[in-house]
Order: sequence, then structure tokens, then C-alpha cells
Amino acid sequence: MEVEKVFDRARTNGHENCSIKYLQELCLVEPLNALFPDGKDDKLLVSIDNCYSKYEEVLPVEIRNKMMAHHDFERILEFKESLIFFEEVKDLVTQSVTIIEKIGERITSFACKLPSMKFYVNAYRDAIKAIVSDS
Repeated sequence: MEVEKVFDRARTNGHENCSIKYLQELCLVEPLNALFPDGKDDKLLVSIDNCYSKYEEVLPVEIRNKMMAHHDFERILEFKESLIFFEEVKDLVTQSVTIIEKIGERITSFACKLPSMKFYVNAYRDAIKAIVSDS
């Protein structure tokens, strides 16, 4: 679930989420917009949209909402055919970390290394294994 939060909408019920979609919005307003002169067409900001598209393929919203967030067991049984591949999730996490690092580099003008995502990747893998073993 922690990995999923990175892919929340920019806002929920009027409150900002700590998501890369919100980070994308922040990059388009002053003073940060000066660092992204192409606006929404900036290659780095477009990569966020591409990352979200990949996220929707790898982790369909139905699986997140019903299987992971709410543990709706009746719905889990309906989604038995929905497979989540750990390698695809790992690649998605790596891609999102790279985007955040590059934005950080641009903003701070030096390499902004984020803490290792290994903890989140391992937690996600364990959660997926738990779901699979229960079915």
C-alpha cells in the first residue's frame, strides 16, 4: 500500500497528497515553473504521465481499492485472474524513484538521492505473496 500512495491523485477532498502527480503540479507553478520552461510538455513532467499509465496497467485501481486497501474478500475472489507481477511493480517503483530524483536534481542543482526504496519493494512483495497464498 505504501508504494500505491505515490500514485495517488494530486488532491483528495481538497487536500494535497504526497504523490508524484502533486509534484508535477508544483513544478508548473511559480517559482518552480522557471525550471520547466516547456511546461506540461517538459520531457521530465511527461514521464510522470507515462509512469501513471504504466501504474494503471500494472496495478489496476480495482485491485488497489478492493483487494489491498479494503480487504474486500468477496471482491478478491472475483479478481482471481488478475495477476500482479513483482518484477513489473519493482520496475514501476524504480521508474518513479528515478523521476523524483531527476526533479530533485533540477530543483536543487545537485543530485538528490532518495532513501532506498528496498523497504517498500520488500513490503509490497510480502503483501502480494500474502494475497496469493490466501487464494
